[in-house]
Amino acid sequence: MNDRPSPATSIGVVAAGDTEPGADGDRSRGGERPANAAGTDRSAGAVADAVAAIEGAGGVAETGRPDTVVAATPDAIVAVGESACCGLVAAGVAAPVLPVEVGGVASVARADVPTAAERLVAGDYRVREHPVVRASSRGIDGRAWMDVTLTTAETASISEYAVRSPLPSAARTRATTDDGGPSDRADPDGGDDPAGSPEEFVVRVRADGVVAATPIGSRGYARAAGGPVIVPGSGVGAVVPIAPFATDTESWVLPLDELVLSVERDGVPVEVLADDRPLGTVEPGTAVRLAPDGALELALVPESRPAGAQ
Repeated sequence: MNDRPSPATSIGVVAAGDTEPGADGDRSRGGERPANAAGTDRSAGAVADAVAAIEGAGGVAETGRPDTVVAATPDAIVAVGESACCGLVAAGVAAPVLPVEVGGVASVARADVPTAAERLVAGDYRVREHPVVRASSRGIDGRAWMDVTLTTAETASISEYAVRSPLPSAARTRATTDDGGPSDRADPDGGDDPAGSPEEFVVRVRADGVVAATPIGSRGYARAAGGPVIVPGSGVGAVVPIAPFATDTESWVLPLDELVLSVERDGVPVEVLADDRPLGTVEPGTAVRLAPDGALELALVPESRPAGAQ
């Protein structure tokens, strides 16, 4: 956690409804509920309160879509809703972001937006970094702070996916126990694939898809798919199959330094998503590489409530 920054003069404000087309609500896969009319009104009210507080404290408010606000290079940004945070990450945000009503992270309640916005102008906040990963392949390029998913474009269609990690410290964790939660048992052999080397973890799984989640993202869709919750700052993520074609389901805890996901079997098109945002489709045998790409700095104020308390 970094020291208190200098007072700010320009503060951006982004709400869930300001994100890209098709993302007018928060993630329906397992994060937050999709926005309805009441949620949209709530976001608009939070934006209005933030703008009034920023200008009342002597700051300049920059509003609009994430890419527009990021391009304005504000000193800090208020993000109302999870998809607003995701949109900012996709746009390459570098400024600290104050999350409002975002699950899984320390976040500000709607009623506390005016006070929290004033603190941003005064520089009365600290920041905590959360890792961001970049997914890249032929025709694919995108950033995510929660998860990257490969999934069949057609419902209930099974493909074969491969997960590779080049680091010898990779470990495999079995994700099913008698009570349905993750266990701590690890397989030290480095995977099932005889083609794997001591420096490479390789595993193949037949499933509807596979999701690779950061520690923050491990509490959302990956968790709903049966994966473990990862402690922030651990440097590892959760890789979880989606609806696997097996009764004995496994997930894997792997370093975030570099992961490679690919679809191995011919079949229906496979879509790549970063924080639920479509990046495109890939052909069988095409590697989608995940690598660290900086961090999202979340602003913390006295009004920030711990993750899970929202």
